[in-house]
Amino acid sequence: MQIIPDKISTECKILRTERLRKTYTKGEREVPACENISFSVNRGEFVCIVGPSGCGKTTLLKCVCHLLKPSTGKVFINEKEIHGPPKEMVLIFQDYSRSLFPWYTVLKNVLFVLEKKNLSKEERIKIAKSALASVYLSGFENHYPWELSGGMQQRVAIARAIAFNPAILLMDEPFASVDAQTRSDLEDTILEIWNQFSQTILLVTHDIEEAIYLADRVLVLSGRPSEIREEIRIDLERPRNQLTTKEDKRFIEYRHYIYTLIKEESQKCDRTSM
Repeated sequence: MQIIPDKISTECKILRTERLRKTYTKGEREVPACENISFSVNRGEFVCIVGPSGCGKTTLLKCVCHLLKPSTGKVFINEKEIHGPPKEMVLIFQDYSRSLFPWYTVLKNVLFVLEKKNLSKEERIKIAKSALASVYLSGFENHYPWELSGGMQQRVAIARAIAFNPAILLMDEPFASVDAQTRSDLEDTILEIWNQFSQTILLVTHDIEEAIYLADRVLVLSGRPSEIREEIRIDLERPRNQLTTKEDKRFIEYRHYIYTLIKEESQKCDRTSM
């Protein structure tokens, strides 16, 4: 198994965290969620985060984009420290139904993120329709979210992020609420978009196979309070295929290795909670 060295190359680094820590207050005591988390993501890289259930993956992602303020530690974009939600990032949530405006059509939902950009109406519509086409929703511009399936609604949320054109796309278990077939289709859609737009993606998932299938690199978190247990480079050819990639001997080895790490961390959590 190929493990990333302690010091990752700083070339083309776009995102970096430095000793991130997040605690919650419960009564008179502090409950740590994340502890001493440092990692970096290179420009155009696809990185996935996995870990035991309840280890703080979503908390970490929200701290990265400053939707939650870290208790201590720093986040840098292009080596400039951020102190609030940066315009260079967009976060796609798991609950797509809450992220879309039900009273707006599909097209208007995408146009919403372009309202404050210095563009003409014609340019905004062109960008929005292009983003919808990239997620195979051409022809659904005048539908409302509640008229679409769950997978199609999540495609609208993805199209909206594409239209905004962020430097870094954060995704919090974006496919967890859809069926298995739709999930596979959305995984492939994200890879197509990543190839087409060369975005940097940081994705949190509880699905080990999904992480291996999508990522250049997987960060495995420990149990709560979470730290980075290991960083694993995924040395699988691209483009990837739902059948041939997942039948690859190396894919199976990665799955076994990462599953073992997470299982060990889950067992540690179980013992400490007794």
